[in-house]
Amino acid sequence: MQIGSRIRELRIKMGLTQEDLALAVNTSKQNIHKYENGIITNIPLDKIEGIAQKLAVSPAYLMGWEDKDGASAQPSQMIPILHSISANRPLLAQEQIEDYIYADVKDGGEYFALRVQGDSMDAVSINDGDLLIVRVQQQVKNNDFAVVMVNNNAAVRQYRLEEETVTLLPHSRNPHYQPQTFDINQSRLQIIGKVVKIEKGVKKRPPVLDERIEAMTQGVQEYRDLCEAIAALPAERQKKVIEAALFLVNQEKKNN
Repeated sequence: MQIGSRIRELRIKMGLTQEDLALAVNTSKQNIHKYENGIITNIPLDKIEGIAQKLAVSPAYLMGWEDKDGASAQPSQMIPILHSISANRPLLAQEQIEDYIYADVKDGGEYFALRVQGDSMDAVSINDGDLLIVRVQQQVKNNDFAVVMVNNNAAVRQYRLEEETVTLLPHSRNPHYQPQTFDINQSRLQIIGKVVKIEKGVKKRPPVLDERIEAMTQGVQEYRDLCEAIAALPAERQKKVIEAALFLVNQEKKNN
């Protein structure tokens, strides 16, 4: 469901007219009509926040990144978490896997997660420490939020293409962050993937736990190889392998 459809559905459920919503966010009834029908897709950030507040949901819900109650659907597939990238400014990409997480992705695509640092996207509920679930793809639609590489630097931004000019838009309450514009013919710009969801409250695994797990897998060539092998299994098989591993750990504790 697109953002316009969500706005219309919520507005009708709350018994509001387009004029009511327009007055609440200081815009015109005609603009609300255009938002709801996809005529205007680049809705100004302050309007998204105002509409979300009036309709009693989060901006992230309007963007389609979370359920109405702020929770994601039941996760179904294990995907890798890559090393953090900076949402403050472009950062040299680091694609080494640090961990794995279950995510609700069912379309057969390739996915990974990236952890956000900084506040350059906080106005659209992409906050420091959040995990972004990213679908690997080389093309995105205009105004999608994407992970992009520009001259070997990675960034999370809203992507906008007009003729041969690409604009990467931050969405921050901090005025320090400004849009970046590139000539698509002169810049080494590569789309890594589309941001499809935000996972909140997922903390990094403590280093001590990492060391214990790695110590228990000394018979494997690398801990990362083991994790990748598990991730390649079907979801049900993944669960059985993990349950078996936890059983062995508990048995080892009892024996010690």
